[in-house]
Amino acid sequence: MLRLIACAPAGFRYIDKARPRKNERTLSVNHGGVCVLYDATFSARHVQLPSFLSFEVVCAYVHRAGFSAVIVVLYRPGSVTVTQSFFDDFGDLLEWLATFSAPLTIVGDFNIHVDDVMDVNARKLADILDSHSLVQHVRSPTHSHGHTLDLFITRDDQLIELLPVDLPCYEERYSNNEYYYYLFIFCLILF
Repeated sequence: MLRLIACAPAGFRYIDKARPRKNERTLSVNHGGVCVLYDATFSARHVQLPSFLSFEVVCAYVHRAGFSAVIVVLYRPGSVTVTQSFFDDFGDLLEWLATFSAPLTIVGDFNIHVDDVMDVNARKLADILDSHSLVQHVRSPTHSHGHTLDLFITRDDQLIELLPVDLPCYEERYSNNEYYYYLFIFCLILF
């Protein structure tokens, strides 16, 4: 929690979901989780989602005069092999999110090489997005090894202007992917 507080600049708030503890019987520090950082000029409320075992996720409804959106932040651990369970869970999440009429933004570290057209998992993800009328907008590498793992997804009828991802800046300033992830989300939520 302390790192997250330090990461949130003045004038911003956040809604977070801590990573579940591996051992419920210990009170040791629990590292990780997901959050939505948002400008304090927005009002926001946490949207309760079903539990998913294959990824971490947090959802918020943000609004202010003339604007509203549902924001979802997702993290799928890269240390875990992509399985059909992920695609089933993600499909269930998208079905659940389809009940909202507000514009939808899903951002996160999917740890799937969506830039590789030969990657079976990238094709499965693209098919799921297409079947839900969703578009993945990131077209440049978001990882130091040149792949696109961090995604920005919206409904296909939403007009989007993306901010560039400046990976060299990340590599110079941070040595840990979690900070890059927060910066990535922060840049996307600036609306």
